[in-house]
Amino acid sequence: MAATKTYLTGVKPTGEPHLGNYLGAIKPALEAAREYDAFYFIADYHALTTVRDPEAMRHNIRSVAATWLACGLDPARVTFYRQSDIPEIPQQGRARPQRRRRSHRPGRRHQHGAVQLPHPHGCRHPHH
Repeated sequence: MAATKTYLTGVKPTGEPHLGNYLGAIKPALEAAREYDAFYFIADYHALTTVRDPEAMRHNIRSVAATWLACGLDPARVTFYRQSDIPEIPQQGRARPQRRRRSHRPGRRHQHGAVQLPHPHGCRHPHH
């Protein structure tokens, strides 16, 4: 049996979606759905450090979802979900030890580069 290619990406609901979101994330992701099993999610857990107001978070989540749908996301062809709707996600985070990277220079943020990780189940980003 041939391995299925999977495309997974998420968008943090930290504000109103804009042209940069479309060009940098939404459009490429929707194009990838032609060749991959696509999974798109609203990364609301990741936004908790930025968005503190519950009503603002609800509004941003609705805006992100509406934007994806308006841009052509077809829920019948892809999996689209809100991160917090999957109870296993925070459970997995607690089960794995967390490593934190420290900057090599005091007072400077560490710059992360793109890293290709092994994908045990054939999951990979199409551009790697």
